[in-house]
Amino acid sequence: MAQTIEVKVTSNCREILELLGERVEIALEQCGIRAEELAVGICPVDTGLLRNSITYALDGQSPKKGAYHAERGDKSGSYGGQMPAERKGVRSVCIGTNVEYAPFVELGSSGRKAQPFLKPAIQDHQSDYAEIIRRNIDAGS
Repeated sequence: MAQTIEVKVTSNCREILELLGERVEIALEQCGIRAEELAVGICPVDTGLLRNSITYALDGQSPKKGAYHAERGDKSGSYGGQMPAERKGVRSVCIGTNVEYAPFVELGSSGRKAQPFLKPAIQDHQSDYAEIIRRNIDAGS
């Protein structure tokens, strides 16, 4: 006599992808915080406006800072809008500033030597970012 065996297969793919997405977002947030800290730490300072304007944003989100001001003088600024949304499942974090003279400080000009603060905050600390990502993706595995 033949026996019938019933097997129920459950897929956890949706839950796993959701959890992975959450961990990626946390990792990007932590990378943004770290990049901002590093850039702020090496940014040249005159009035403090440029340094105080450095912020980051995750794709599809607004910058983490809404407004900023100089430590000396009365200059101030603000951020509006948001980063473009993710493209084809690729998540990103962007660090920068909207202060108009930032490119001349970062890259230099004909009369001014470059004083990079964004590029070294990213390039010189890639192992930090890799570790942040690895730690978050491996969490709980």
